[in-house]
Amino acid sequence: MDNFFTEGDRVWLREDEQYLPSTVSSCSGGVVAFATDYGQVYTYKQNALSRQKVQPMHHSSIRGVEDMSALEDLHDGAIMHNLFLRYQQRHIYVSSIHFAS
Repeated sequence: MDNFFTEGDRVWLREDEQYLPSTVSSCSGGVVAFATDYGQVYTYKQNALSRQKVQPMHHSSIRGVEDMSALEDLHDGAIMHNLFLRYQQRHIYVSSIHFAS
């Protein structure tokens, strides 16, 4: 896998069948460390990573959206993360279906 990581990048790290919102905390010497939003730290050799293991996080998932259909990362981790962000912002109501008028 090419080196597409930069410290501070937001990514989805797939662990145990879950997508974990994470930040690249370090990337040097062929080793990449990820810190999840849940306090876990995972370290991998860069050549052992694949696009299935680590995916860049879309901007809509980083800041959160009111309408869930606007999420570009559409998987269970992104949905739960969006709900968490909305809760932190005290915007607990979200739309999940968009009706055309």
